[in-house]
Amino acid sequence: MAQSYEYILAIWLRIEATCAPEELEKDLREYLEAKYFVKKLEAVDESDDDKEDIIDEVAISLQLQLTFKESEMDSDDPTDEALEEVDNQLRAYLEAKYEVNYMEILDDALTSFLLDVLEDDK
Repeated sequence: MAQSYEYILAIWLRIEATCAPEELEKDLREYLEAKYFVKKLEAVDESDDDKEDIIDEVAISLQLQLTFKESEMDSDDPTDEALEEVDNQLRAYLEAKYEVNYMEILDDALTSFLLDVLEDDK
């Protein structure tokens, strides 16, 4: 019997700001939820007091719940190939609507972890 793995994956984004951070956060959540299970999404204030109050990009802390096949896992973590595929698909999906200045999958962060192992009925 094959297994599938429910995994929480942390992602750090910087997106070109076209509106207020709160509005971008809401719009991004709605957009991502059409294709992904969003566990957490929040705009992060990275502003310095010394910098001008011109907002040109918004930093986003994101957690997605993804399902990986047994062949895409190396013990309790997704393989590099599986993570590269997620990176490519997510980046393409985001760039279809937003100008993504930076994106990093934080697969070694404490916020990325195996949630559950499921037995497939097939």
